[in-house]
Amino acid sequence: MASEWQKDRMSFKPHEFENGGKDTWIQRINIKEVHETDPTTGETRTEYEADMRFIDNKEYEALFSQRMQETNTNSAISTENELSIMEAMADMFEMMLNKN
Repeated sequence: MASEWQKDRMSFKPHEFENGGKDTWIQRINIKEVHETDPTTGETRTEYEADMRFIDNKEYEALFSQRMQETNTNSAISTENELSIMEAMADMFEMMLNKN
């Protein structure tokens, strides 16, 4: 069961998923880098804001599986695009060779 989304702020760049203890995971989305300036020293520091919630193992496994499928789909599309580009380049070189 997932908890309600809440704002989280940290001094390090967090991962989307983090083990929160036995049977619990922390999920973070909308991770943004924020630059804060200390009004007294003028020093700038970088912090990170995110929306976070606690999820159980079952939900984590479902979300992780979904991310893996998206990654595999994106990799397949990328490979397909690379092959198309290589074919187009081969056609261009062939046309250039045939001109001479």
